[in-house]
Amino acid sequence: MNKPQSNAMTVSSENPSGNNPFRVSSAFNLPLKAETCQQIHADALRRAAWNPEAYATPTGVHVTELRAHARRYGPQVYLAHPAEIERLFRGVTLSVYQEIESLFCSRLGRSSAIVYQILQAMALDAGKAPIEEEAVWAICMHLEELRAQRTAVTLERSSSTWWLAQLVLASSSGTDGANDRTGTQQIAALVIDIDAPRALAFRAGERQVEAELSSLAIYDAIALERRPAPLGAVGLVWHVPSCLVVEKELPEDCQHGCSSLGVSVEQATYTLPLVEELRVYWAGEQARRIIPPGRRALVFESLLNRVFGTSPQRAREERERALGRLAGYAQDPAELFLALRAFLPAHTAMIGQDGEVAFDGLHYVDRVLSYWAGSPVMVRRSEQIEAVLWVYLQGEILCRARARELARRDGSYRAARAGR
Repeated sequence: MNKPQSNAMTVSSENPSGNNPFRVSSAFNLPLKAETCQQIHADALRRAAWNPEAYATPTGVHVTELRAHARRYGPQVYLAHPAEIERLFRGVTLSVYQEIESLFCSRLGRSSAIVYQILQAMALDAGKAPIEEEAVWAICMHLEELRAQRTAVTLERSSSTWWLAQLVLASSSGTDGANDRTGTQQIAALVIDIDAPRALAFRAGERQVEAELSSLAIYDAIALERRPAPLGAVGLVWHVPSCLVVEKELPEDCQHGCSSLGVSVEQATYTLPLVEELRVYWAGEQARRIIPPGRRALVFESLLNRVFGTSPQRAREERERALGRLAGYAQDPAELFLALRAFLPAHTAMIGQDGEVAFDGLHYVDRVLSYWAGSPVMVRRSEQIEAVLWVYLQGEILCRARARELARRDGSYRAARAGR
């Protein structure tokens, strides 16, 4: 079936104008034809009936009963009565359809449920009756192929095994006076490809944020392993291991991220000799000299370079020099690969009455935030672009907000504040 004709609002990016589709007064903004709505609805019912695990259906759609009737009476059971179609799709105009497409078929990965909530808020803001949830769900299901095309990721799973280790860089029992006063322990979360072997990534910080360091180290390792590929989605192929061995249990979000990538997570049953060697080498470094707290990560990076012949930072810089100008490689990894966002630190925040989210000294804005003024949210900030913040409402991705302090006059954004 041909989908309704659309204009520039149907590109994969978010609608830049911020227009409310329920306020569009164009003479071309007509309701969808009844036969088009019926086909969209029937297509959605068919998909839900034969693949119920893939689609969360509204309360009015009874999948088990629908499938039984289809087996007995044939596919005509998916065709609803014209009067029911008219009721369900009342208020669905071309602009509303385009808005659903824009919201659902973006790399943010919104669910049909959050798309419905956004449409409901927009309708109420415009003083219009909300669209039926089943109609929004049906249109989203009808757009599944388009969504898959626009959010495609080319994944290549190798047979390699990665090892996530935690090494103590300094502790309160050490000789560093400042460290003694605070009573903290600085560690490094290190990801090693044990088949190469090579150090893929590490993050250093205090023991209190150990879970965050581990998640970010995995994030860095996956981002480092992406490669340009002419036939890959967005010109990239993402290489992930078949297995990740961990010395300590991963945070829940991190486990879900690995699961979505098809990476099995196994608990270490022995100590990796290479990790023990690194611990011995680091102890030797500390015995030879006093390492200031601000230089520990740099010294540890140098140690990795001596042991492996390269280090994560050097490998990253070499690839940036060689590949940084390629369009796909230059983009924010978490922007292109939504599964990576599970490895970014999550923070609680609040949408202010002005429709902004204040976070780390910046104020992040997006056209949909004002609909939930005063609501608590969870946020994850981009590792590559300080100007970008992903905002989650009740566990669902709501929007990508951007820092107004980093906005330029031409509508683009600076990646970060000066000095960062």
